[in-house]
Amino acid sequence: MIPVLKKAQDASILVVNIDNRLSPEFSRKVGLLGVPFISVDNEADTYAAVRSVSAGVDRPTEAAIIEGIRGAANAEDRKRGALLALAENPQIRGSRLALPVLNPHGRS
Repeated sequence: MIPVLKKAQDASILVVNIDNRLSPEFSRKVGLLGVPFISVDNEADTYAAVRSVSAGVDRPTEAAIIEGIRGAANAEDRKRGALLALAENPQIRGSRLALPVLNPHGRS
């Protein structure tokens, strides 16, 4: 994706990086510079959302997390936030992780 974004930047098209940070090393290598990055605190926001939902669990319950793309920074941050929130409620046990179902094109 970075080489394509470099072509766009060379064509005077404004490039903005949203949510999944581009590799700074590879961006520098191909000359893609000055690209602003916009995101949220995925870990804190997911923690708050899951904590809000799990606060109402008052009997033994199992939970499952459907993950995003493993290794993607935003997915890992969301997973970490969810696991932290679930761990705070002793009624929630066995927080399992599951990969999303992929479509025929290999994307979730």
